[in-house]
Amino acid sequence: MIGKPVAACATGPHPPGAAATPGDWKQGDLSRAVAALETAARLRPDEPRILGDLTSALEAQGRMGEAVAVLHRLEAVRPASAEVARRLAEAYATLGDRSGATRYAARAERLAPQAAWGRGAAR
Repeated sequence: MIGKPVAACATGPHPPGAAATPGDWKQGDLSRAVAALETAARLRPDEPRILGDLTSALEAQGRMGEAVAVLHRLEAVRPASAEVARRLAEAYATLGDRSGATRYAARAERLAPQAAWGRGAAR
């Protein structure tokens, strides 16, 4: 069900009064996208793609505290994801939380030791 509105969103801006779709954030209509993604996340709370897109849209709006909360929901769905841990490290670094950034950068490195992504997030 989510795929159809996202695909429709790719055709261009919505006419006035049209429903927002989760893909709106990729077209720059962040407010509508966040509203649509929040609704989608309520309907499908364990869907990683929705949670990841909601995080990205919130980050684009500068709503880092809310983005961190959604990332923690995503972490609960995908606890072994180095990518989620990396995103949490970056989000905490943006918020100025060195301890959180360091903790999640170390976790990302433990989950995927071959990746170099944990080295810069906590600095």
